[in-house]
Amino acid sequence: MAVRLDQIKGMLDELEMKYTYIPKDNTQLGLRFVTQNYLDKNKDHSILVIIQLSENGEYLTVYCPNAYKITGRNQGVFLKLCMMIQWMTKLIQFEFDHHDGEIRPVVEFPIEDGTITARQLARCVGGLVGIIDTCDTALRTAAEQGILDLSLIPAPSGAPSPDELRRMLEEMFGQGGQRPPDEL
Repeated sequence: MAVRLDQIKGMLDELEMKYTYIPKDNTQLGLRFVTQNYLDKNKDHSILVIIQLSENGEYLTVYCPNAYKITGRNQGVFLKLCMMIQWMTKLIQFEFDHHDGEIRPVVEFPIEDGTITARQLARCVGGLVGIIDTCDTALRTAAEQGILDLSLIPAPSGAPSPDELRRMLEEMFGQGGQRPPDEL
């Protein structure tokens, strides 16, 4: 069945979300949201979200381009935190461009022969913005100070607390969260 960009526009209109058409192969729309914690590269409390259709409308990607840039000594801690956030939450993944250090939070899924509803789209967009805004303090602390502090992330309902998560990771990988070489 697939989805067309005009259908996505109609859903965004229904949800009363303002968007901008991005003239790139007629496949992208941009939305900007006000945030409480997250600061963009201009130090504004806002985040850019791109909705992109690919594979002839059979694949949907919702992402925040250049949400973070991380290079240097704190990169490993930051990426570890990204993986932990993925494990603790629903929907979100983090893509990492090792060439320039771009971190792109993303929600993606195949539509294939189905469709998407306005409610599903709202959950993808809202979930992405909400998780980034909620986790921003912890992510910035990891990027700037090299400190992984899970107490800066409020646990979503049903998710393990930071102490429970730390204990589970230590059980799996030993103290410090690294797997001993003999267990690889």
